[in-house]
Amino acid sequence: RPVVFGETPWLGGLKEKVAQNAATIEPMLNSDASPIGYYRILKEIRDVLPKEAIVVADGASTMDISRQVIDIWYPRHRIDAGVAGCVGTGVPFAIAAKVNNPDKPVICLQGDWAFGFNGMDIETAARFNLPIVWVIFQNANIDKWVRTYIEGVENPNDFQPGVRFDMMMEAFGGHGELVERPEEIRPALERAFNSGKASVVNVLMDPGAGRRQQQFAWLAREGRMGY
Repeated sequence: RPVVFGETPWLGGLKEKVAQNAATIEPMLNSDASPIGYYRILKEIRDVLPKEAIVVADGASTMDISRQVIDIWYPRHRIDAGVAGCVGTGVPFAIAAKVNNPDKPVICLQGDWAFGFNGMDIETAARFNLPIVWVIFQNANIDKWVRTYIEGVENPNDFQPGVRFDMMMEAFGGHGELVERPEEIRPALERAFNSGKASVVNVLMDPGAGRRQQQFAWLAREGRMGY
């Protein structure tokens, strides 16, 4: 039975905070800046997805920010690492979701660092004709912005910018798209979903892109990381 709660000051406060948060991200959702930020990519994904789509998210900012932007309409239609924050779950979660729900669209949102854990297994999706759409948020590795602009020291383990993950999928017989500008995102997504193949939409991002300003640090109110 539907659960109905009466209006309370607590619920009213939550609704007010939701409205404030939505207002702060609106400029980022509609930004035409190039290179691209997280919010514009996610807004285009949100606008193209049908309600019955299953959304898999993997990676730190990619996963976290997608929760702010992409609505989920049905139970068990969002699969991510939850509060554990483990990385590398996207590819196997997406394959399992599609095998178990062959008639529903499945999209996997992954940072390039997260994709690197087991990205070669997109070959499995191509081999078994599983039309999953991967969107790779490529900002050239985790915390690169901090090292480049704050610490001033490059890490030799940083990814080279512009890695062609889309060509990996094409090599396996799937569909690949490279996206470099905001206006290219939606057409690339539509072509990927309409291809009927396992697909990678590889989006080159601003390495300095991040979340909106947070009131509290991750998992902690004391201004520190929670682990």
